[in-house]
Parts: sequence; structure tokens; C-alpha cells
Amino acid sequence: MESIIRLPSLSLRRAWPLLLSIVCGLGIAVFGAYQYQEYVQTHRETVKVIVASHNIMPYSVITPADLTEKQVVQGMEVPDAVVSADEAVGKIALTLLYGGEQIRRDKLGTKELHQDRQIVGVNINVARAAGGWLRPGDLVDVWWVPSGSQMEAPGAGWFLAAESAIVLDIRDSSGKSLFDHQQNSVIPNASQSAGPAVAVLAVKEDQVQRVVGGAAPNSQNVVLTLKFKEKELMKSAEEAGHQGSDLSNPGVNPGTGTGGTGTGN
Repeated sequence: MESIIRLPSLSLRRAWPLLLSIVCGLGIAVFGAYQYQEYVQTHRETVKVIVASHNIMPYSVITPADLTEKQVVQGMEVPDAVVSADEAVGKIALTLLYGGEQIRRDKLGTKELHQDRQIVGVNINVARAAGGWLRPGDLVDVWWVPSGSQMEAPGAGWFLAAESAIVLDIRDSSGKSLFDHQQNSVIPNASQSAGPAVAVLAVKEDQVQRVVGGAAPNSQNVVLTLKFKEKELMKSAEEAGHQGSDLSNPGVNPGTGTGGTGTGN
């Protein structure tokens, strides 16, 4: 029995040099790998790219202060990204651009997208604001639903007041934004308990007169419907490029049908 107990102890003593050499070898290997990684990180070729200096909200006009330069490892350049600040300055951000992000050309639009628009605030609630799905930068259609009709016939008296209005902000009844603009984020404020009360919209000039009634006290006539943004952006860009000032002609309501009839007669 004694010999059985002593054998492991004797074997362990003989194995110590081998174990020590294994541990030292592993330590040297880890240290060497770390040093090699540090060398690779510091000796790789880098290139200079243009990035957003902070989060840029949708439909903001980009200024030189919104851009900065950043060194990235060669080969990490984003395809079709702007290569100089001149390509982005004066353009409009079509979507949220995150700080540090390389800016692709397809995320930029021309100033014509802002042409002939006016800013209007209208009364809303959760149900009339697409169930709370709206965010700054969204495109919405503005429908006018007459009050007092009791909805005797679905759609009776309803008309499309404005097409492809741009959501600039959603605010509560005190006028406080429901979004954290201090960080230029479209994440709702976690501490914000009040619901949406006012939608701030950029509306085409010729459609403003059909929307401003939604700013009247206690008005509950405006209903906003969220649009598929990519399709509408392409349409707006095409209109801006080919129609120009025609969009601002009084009485012109391209492509609305019911909207034009509802206010033109």
C-alpha cells in the first residue's frame, strides 16, 4: 500500500522539468504572437478617408464641420464612398450618417430635395402617426380626415393633403423632442414618457395650404402614413432634377388625384 501511495509522488517529481518547459514554451509563444500582432498593426499601410465627424441627421445639409479625415487600413475603403470633402459638402444626407462612417455617394442627395418646402407643425397622436413608427428623416403622406362625419362611409371626405412630406421631428405637448438630438440620434429618449403630440414636417410649398389646418388647436384631422423611403427618394430626386421649379407652381398637385380634387374645387 505504501508503494502505491509513493509512486505518484515520485512520478510527479520527475515530471516537473517537463511541465516547466511546456509552461515556459507556451509563455514564449503567447508573447511572440502578441509582439507579432503589435508589429502587424503598426506596420500595415493605411490610407486617408473622409468620414462623418458626428452623427448627421437625415435631410441635413452637410457642412465642412460635419466631416473629418480618418486613417484606415488599406483595403478597408468602402466602395463608392466619397474621396474628398468637396463631394459631400452642400449635399443632403438621405439617411442617418453615423460618426466615423465612410459616406457612400448613394446616401447623398442634392439641395433640390429641399427646394420649395416649408416647415409646418401639425397635431398628432400615436394612432395618427403610424402607430409610433415615425422617426426623423421618414417620408410620409399627409391625409386630411374631416371631423364630425362619424365615418358614415369609409373614406368619405378624406383627401390626400400632401405627398412625401419629410419628418423633421416628433415632439410632445410641451414642445420637447421625443428623440435625443443632443447626440444626433434617432433613438427615442428613454426618460421620455409623454406621447407624440406634434409632428414637424417639411412640406412642398404648393401643398402647405392643405396641411396648416392641422396646427389649429384641438385639430385631429391629420393622419400620417409612412412611405417606403427608397422608392420615394428616387422619385423625389427625379422630380427635382427634371421638373425644377414646376413643383412650386400654385395649384399643381402631380400624381395625387384625390388631393387635387379635394382642394381645387
